[in-house]
Amino acid sequence: MTLSVSFADHFHEGLSAFSYVSSFTAKCLHISHLTEYTQLFNRDSIMLSNICVDVK
Repeated sequence: MTLSVSFADHFHEGLSAFSYVSSFTAKCLHISHLTEYTQLFNRDSIMLSNICVDVK
């Protein structure tokens, strides 16, 4: 199972600035195992501008 997750440029404290999307966007991350990214998602503030994966 592969999920497409669309990110805002930044996480803001206390805000989960990501959502599942049915179509790909410029900033997307292919996730094969969501649990592997739990620590990333739980961080209060993080820049995600550099996290961009080419969609194949």
